[in-house]
Amino acid sequence: MQTISDNAFNACGLTQIQIPKSVTSIGNSAFANNGFREQPNGTLTLHEGLETIGSNAFYIQPNSTEAISGFQTLVIPCTVTDIGDGAFSGHRRLNSVTVQDENNGGSGHSQLTTAGQAAFGKDIYTAYSETRTIQDAMNPNITYKLVINQATPTIDVSAYSGEWNAAYAGKPLEDYQKAVLLGVGNGAVAPTGELVYTFYTDETCKNPVTENDGIPSEAGKYYLKVTYPGDSNYKQTEVDLIPVTTDPANLAVQVEGYNGTYDGTEHSAAVITSVTGAQGAVSEYIVSYIVTDENVQPDENSNIWKINLSVKDVADSGKYYWYKVTATNHTTAIGSFQVQITPAALTVQQVPASFAKTYDGDDQLETDLSGITIAGGQDSFQVEPRSISIAIQDHSSAYGAAIETGINDDSAQEGGNYTVTLTSGGGAISPEAIVNGDDLGITLTTAASASADVGAYDIVGAVHGEKAKNYTITWTGHGGDRQDGAGEKWPIYRQYTIEKAEITLSFVNQTEYAGVNENVDNALTITNLDNRTALTPEQV
Repeated sequence: MQTISDNAFNACGLTQIQIPKSVTSIGNSAFANNGFREQPNGTLTLHEGLETIGSNAFYIQPNSTEAISGFQTLVIPCTVTDIGDGAFSGHRRLNSVTVQDENNGGSGHSQLTTAGQAAFGKDIYTAYSETRTIQDAMNPNITYKLVINQATPTIDVSAYSGEWNAAYAGKPLEDYQKAVLLGVGNGAVAPTGELVYTFYTDETCKNPVTENDGIPSEAGKYYLKVTYPGDSNYKQTEVDLIPVTTDPANLAVQVEGYNGTYDGTEHSAAVITSVTGAQGAVSEYIVSYIVTDENVQPDENSNIWKINLSVKDVADSGKYYWYKVTATNHTTAIGSFQVQITPAALTVQQVPASFAKTYDGDDQLETDLSGITIAGGQDSFQVEPRSISIAIQDHSSAYGAAIETGINDDSAQEGGNYTVTLTSGGGAISPEAIVNGDDLGITLTTAASASADVGAYDIVGAVHGEKAKNYTITWTGHGGDRQDGAGEKWPIYRQYTIEKAEITLSFVNQTEYAGVNENVDNALTITNLDNRTALTPEQV
């Protein structure tokens, strides 16, 4: 059923009424002249979906017995657009009429645009205006109550995008008032109050921010509640909490690692020269240090960070040093720095001005070093006599003596805390007799041979041995020098002479010459002197 027709239940003695929700239209005089004496609480609540109420729909004759009963309270749904003339006229007990909208039980704005003459029993009639004031439609002889409930304003917080992140700036938050307050529109007056912004440190809203008039100034997590306190036309309203995060600011750290010469004392590994944050120079901060063997940044939460870190030795250089600076409202800053400690200079004093020895095939120089002293060190050193380690296996005109420090301390050794400088030192080695079976490689050669002709030949001396340079070689009885093809001079020791050999001729089977040619082959024997090879007649 959608429509209740005109006069459908007129004067039927109805004591109660309940209209189906499917009904959209109530006709003229449809329920007129019924007292509804037993209507619960004297209230008629019409359902949403109903659109029109006809003229005299619930009219009661003013002087009838039904008029003294009738309705006390009317609830008109927001879907009703038109109420006809005299629709509820004659209900003497009627003292409350509520037109529903979204603020007082309705599902949306009221669509009511027309309330007819004497719709609620007034004798002087005016049309129901868009201001929805129905005072002029009431009987002046009866006191009626019209309830128009406060509307609920809308607080638009879309500008926060569900949450808000701000950077720590060292002062109370600014530009946090981003919400927009909206009324119901449709010509209604706008809310007249101001939105209230309240920050809390917890989601339960038990701990409001108290500093800076309730505005956070520190980095951290907060919760913002936006509330409208209400006014005469609008209810108090609030929206869901908005998470607000003030992000810590970054720190800029200037650091200088220790750079100096070894002096035997401990020094701070680094000096923090400046720390700058959101408001400029930061005066309160905590710094700690780590030294590592690898160039890998350590974990911020590692338990090996130290408040103090000292360096002393040259060996402390070349490692990887890290600092960590923490300050309130700022992110932790971690960075690296270098430490450079150079060796201190030591001077070896009272070293003999020169060293000399006769070549003896070993590499030690036996010299008393007990008078040598060390100058320039911060540590206490003991100097011992030691052999001078120099390459003296071979003879040369002079040697630089590489003297060991004689310092019984690892810090003075190579890569340690000191460098050692000799004030003097040097030496030479004199040759002497052949020792240790050195092979000097001395040879005598001549161009003469068994087949050489008569003549004088030079005998030349030469030295080829590697050890010969360690010796002085004197050639005696030689007659001068000569050069070889490479220009090398060699002594001519003496000459080798080949003289003419004497031979004896003897004839065998000698006969007297008879003037006749005779065969004398094999008749001559030649004997070489000194067992030389005999010559045949042909050779003679």
